Amino acid sequence: MEKIEEILMQDELFRQHFVAKHPPKYEFSGEINPAFLGRDSSLDFYLDWIKEYSGFPLIEDDFSMNEHALRRKWRRELIEKYGKEAEKFLKTNNKLRGNILSGVYSVGSIVVDYLGNEFPEIGKRAGKVVELTDPNVAEDLSEKNISERIELVRKIEDHVYDLLTTMSK
Repeated sequence: MEKIEEILMQDELFRQHFVAKHPPKYEFSGEINPAFLGRDSSLDFYLDWIKEYSGFPLIEDDFSMNEHALRRKWRRELIEKYGKEAEKFLKTNNKLRGNILSGVYSVGSIVVDYLGNEFPEIGKRAGKVVELTDPNVAEDLSEKNISERIELVRKIEDHVYDLLTTMSK
């Protein structure tokens, strides 16, 4: 357990709503094949980010999807109290946040755009990531219960890991 988690676990406000931390399904530790890098700074940035994303946990709380304002207030209070590390743990690096899907969608889209024609297998795998993280799917995330959201994120993890391992060969 990381230090911020230990600190948060001692906080009554945090414990009131925290349910579980689910570890990532995969943690990609390889390197992207240099043939895919250096083409565009945006592509390089997104490839670095998606490697980090692969190691993000899923932080589950007890707020329903229609209690987003209460969740934001809870997170804001904890972030004000504990700072950037709490923000990173609760918000920035949490795969269950609907907003993070837009980053994953961007990665899939930019890989398709920059590499899909030249490397059809990469384009196909990135296309699967795009399909699962399409903004219309993200909107539907608010309609899903926690089990369905976790199931969707686990599918996304499978395709992201598949893309990364293919790009590392």
